[in-house]
Amino acid sequence: MKDKKHPIPDDCTSMMCNNFGCEYCWECSHAIFRGRSKVNGKIYRWKYQPYYGVLFLNKDGSEVKVCPGERTPVWKRFGAWQKRRGLK
Repeated sequence: MKDKKHPIPDDCTSMMCNNFGCEYCWECSHAIFRGRSKVNGKIYRWKYQPYYGVLFLNKDGSEVKVCPGERTPVWKRFGAWQKRRGLK
């Protein structure tokens, strides 16, 4: 069951956690939230870890070499995604 106070991550790399959505999991360094958005015909993909921040990804899942600039419209979409997921 999704708890608005503690969103459930898409992935967790912790070897100790086997309870997705527990009070600790959503903000630990192992919690991974994935998202994407289409902006001006281009699809942006990312993974977000509350402990580390956002990492934009290529189609194959590898890291982009250059992060979108602060004026790129994707940041507005990213902020909306964070709110929808209960991360902001």
